[in-house]
Amino acid sequence: FGESEYKYPIGYERLINSFSERFPQEKKAIIEYTDKLKEVSNSFNLFNLKEADPQSIGFTEYFSINAADYITSLTSNKELQNLLAGLNFLYAGTVEKSSLSLHALVNHSYIESAWRVVDGSSKIATLLADSIKKNGGTILKKSEVKKFVFKNSKLTSVELKNQSML
Repeated sequence: FGESEYKYPIGYERLINSFSERFPQEKKAIIEYTDKLKEVSNSFNLFNLKEADPQSIGFTEYFSINAADYITSLTSNKELQNLLAGLNFLYAGTVEKSSLSLHALVNHSYIESAWRVVDGSSKIATLLADSIKKNGGTILKKSEVKKFVFKNSKLTSVELKNQSML
């Protein structure tokens, strides 16, 4: 892309707005691209923590579609094509081999990912720690767990390598 700098904003709406500012004549292609990322990702039950439906083809149809071919079908603008394919380094994507399914899952995860939490991802750890404490749990740092102890499928304690049971 030469000396140009591109940013991938958090969330689809911001991405569409940002890319459309740069390529106003390509807004329709950008929307179609983002809609396809969502469609492919939503069709993959495991990705969405849903039970697999053996009757549904869904996600598998996207394995046979080449990501680069799909992107070039949306726009003839080479700069935009490169921008849409710009995150391929995250999965070592190649023009010849990368499927739309892989491309969509990686890009969707990046655009909507949890690490992009406003004020930083440490907020997730803080909320999780608060919830553990609120429910009677104990948080220890630098403690290696040797064994988890369950009673009726419920975790009741843990045995630590260098300490007694908690």
